[in-house]
Amino acid sequence: MSHFWQDVRYSFRLLRRRPLFTAFAVLATGLGIGFTVAVFSIANAVLLHGLPVAEEDRLVMLWEQDLASDRDRITLSPLELRAYQQAGSAVFEDVAGVEPASFTLLGRDLPAEVDGARASVNLFALLGVRPELGRLFRPEEERPGRGGAALLSYSFWQSHFGADRGVLGRTLLLETSLTAAHPATRQAAAEAFTVVGVLPPGLDLPLYANVDVWTPTAAAAGELPRHQGGVRALGRLRRGVTATQAAAAVAPIARHLAQEDPERLRNVSMALIPLREEESGWLRPKILSLLAGVAMLLLIVCANIANLLLGRVEERRQEVAVRRALGAGSRRLLRQLLTESGVLGLLGTALGLLFAVTGTRLFVLFGPSRIPRWQQIRVDGPALGVALATALLTVLLFGIMPALQAARPDLQDVLRRRGGDAGSSGNRARRLLVAAEIALAFLVCTSAGVMAKSALAMQRLDLGFDPRHVLTARISPARARYAERERRAAFFQSLLEQVRALPGVTAAGGINIPPLMDANLFVPVAIEGRADPQHLPVVRLRGVTPGLFGGLGMRVLAGRDFVAADLGDLGDLHHGAVVVSRSMARDLWPGRSPLGARVRLMLPDRPTPLVPVVGVVDDVRQWLDGLPAPTVYLASYSQSAMTLAIRTAADPAALAGPLRRLVFAIDPSQPVFDLMTMDRRMTTSSTLVQGRFNAGLMVAFAVAALALGGLGIYAVAAYAVVRRRHELGVRMALGARRGQVQGMILAEGLRLFAAGIAAGGLASLAATRMLASFLFGVTASQPLLALEILAVLAAITGAALWLPAARASAVDPAVALRHE
Repeated sequence: MSHFWQDVRYSFRLLRRRPLFTAFAVLATGLGIGFTVAVFSIANAVLLHGLPVAEEDRLVMLWEQDLASDRDRITLSPLELRAYQQAGSAVFEDVAGVEPASFTLLGRDLPAEVDGARASVNLFALLGVRPELGRLFRPEEERPGRGGAALLSYSFWQSHFGADRGVLGRTLLLETSLTAAHPATRQAAAEAFTVVGVLPPGLDLPLYANVDVWTPTAAAAGELPRHQGGVRALGRLRRGVTATQAAAAVAPIARHLAQEDPERLRNVSMALIPLREEESGWLRPKILSLLAGVAMLLLIVCANIANLLLGRVEERRQEVAVRRALGAGSRRLLRQLLTESGVLGLLGTALGLLFAVTGTRLFVLFGPSRIPRWQQIRVDGPALGVALATALLTVLLFGIMPALQAARPDLQDVLRRRGGDAGSSGNRARRLLVAAEIALAFLVCTSAGVMAKSALAMQRLDLGFDPRHVLTARISPARARYAERERRAAFFQSLLEQVRALPGVTAAGGINIPPLMDANLFVPVAIEGRADPQHLPVVRLRGVTPGLFGGLGMRVLAGRDFVAADLGDLGDLHHGAVVVSRSMARDLWPGRSPLGARVRLMLPDRPTPLVPVVGVVDDVRQWLDGLPAPTVYLASYSQSAMTLAIRTAADPAALAGPLRRLVFAIDPSQPVFDLMTMDRRMTTSSTLVQGRFNAGLMVAFAVAALALGGLGIYAVAAYAVVRRRHELGVRMALGARRGQVQGMILAEGLRLFAAGIAAGGLASLAATRMLASFLFGVTASQPLLALEILAVLAAITGAALWLPAARASAVDPAVALRHE
């Protein structure tokens, strides 16, 4: 131990003598370890941490799949859920369902919108969840007329009740809005719910991640809707039963349901997806690609510091040789040199942990909230273990080669102060490391460039509407006051008429499901004169008001916009009209105009008349990373909830206050939520945020790789000049010109650059193809981008070689020969 502490003290003295070398080595190591630990912390929280449930490997999601329209995540109807609960007992221990609900919390200064969900009373027992406070639902609370129980999320308990443990037994006056999925499962409006429990923190599941208040479902068996979906089903497999076996066992149930309800389930099959796969399976390849990028950056760091240490070996050859001549053994010297590398690694690890903690905190603040458990991402015990393991690996990678070379010098050669052979094994190792750095830098840069172009393509995407100067607001009328369609229609019509009269408003309308909202509604469509009831096309259905196309800036390509005479109703279409999207017109009326054609919307349990097509609008992307889908628009003011789109001539955010006052004047108890500009809705879209974040990380990797690669080339060129000072002096004494000496140094560096680019180009071809599934709007093959990166790398290489070449040409032949 005394020798060890002596080596440590000596290492610190040596590092203080070379502050620039020490600063760069510590900074480079810190960046490499910091990136590694930060990305591992993300992977650990998202992919490796267990879900807050019991025996998660036995939990599966039950989805219907439509083989005809490629929809693979169709929710169940309550009647279908009941069928799987009763008939699937051979493979499931239990099956539960969850459906969304939107509540208005009354009894406070202003009504507040509360995110809610209705759950089967067995849901939390199925998950193995224990309440933080109180109890869970009881079986009798699922029956009609026996409800009134509520469970609070941990965050809602803290934010609204100050974590008061006396919350149990309190009454919440919740008014049910009309966005509940099924009329039969909607509870009475303005019902008093008794708080019976508080759920544990971190209950973040793919069912509903941000639910504030949970209530039990309360529908009698005879009232279960048959045709309407909306229920997300979760099952716990019996021990020894696999998801594949369970899917085969429930297939007859799906076929039986399809025979009973061919209108809804004609092309539907069942799919069982493991809960872990449902939650984070889509993230696994993206996080693995980030880990691969981190690994490449860490290799560049190791290669770079190894090069610098090899350069220092040349400076210390005399010192090491003298110590060896005085009796120091190879093992003693090796231990000393590895201790120096270990001190560098320790300092770099401390800095890297600081970078990692800062990076993870910034990620939680600004990262995409769509990532599961993103608020739980932190540098914890496993991350510290990874940091130490990475530090040890890094020290071995960048320290072992210089230590081995320095511990076995040629004593006669060194003590005579003769320069080593430029073609020695140490030089070859350094050149190989530099070529590897260039290859890895090119690989990281091309991958980052493709990701950045993909993010830019998403931002410049033609959405089918103009998001500029648009204010959006979501309004869900309460069931207590707006159960009748006529009253809802009067509310929205009056509100929109007053909004259009506000100064600066150029257009305004409402839509049930706006762009960028994570929801959808599909309907089969029958076309007059085409008798094919078994293969009706399924299209998206959007209920809109007159003025919506102008409010969103959607282009009317043919025909006209809606007028008052076109108003229909989703429940009672005695008259009305529809507008279709360009893709629907192309698919269903190829080669001709759809204007004047009549269609029938095949709404479940609702006979609908034939209505005319009066217009064609441009395709609108519902999600930034999805393709436009055929869509039919129906004019109606009586939607259960609408998002207003208000186009202004000036700053749309200035209308937020006037809009709230208008709603309050019509109905003081009606809340307004999701009030934001469409530009902000886009910039906060999880898809866009995630794309920018992935691209930003890869660009950060690329910048670090470029800087480290340039420094590596500089280090090897400068080292070569030091080693070959005698040779260069002889060349100049024999008549070599400065330009010739500079060209020789530049040529040697460019040969390494060419070798690295060749290897990196082959690797980047494979890597960008692997990234193809993450790209949007661009192809994996980007030859122009590769040339641009090549030019940047060439410029950095030229700059890194210029200073050593200038030093080489400034060697004084007399001094070099006198040194010999």
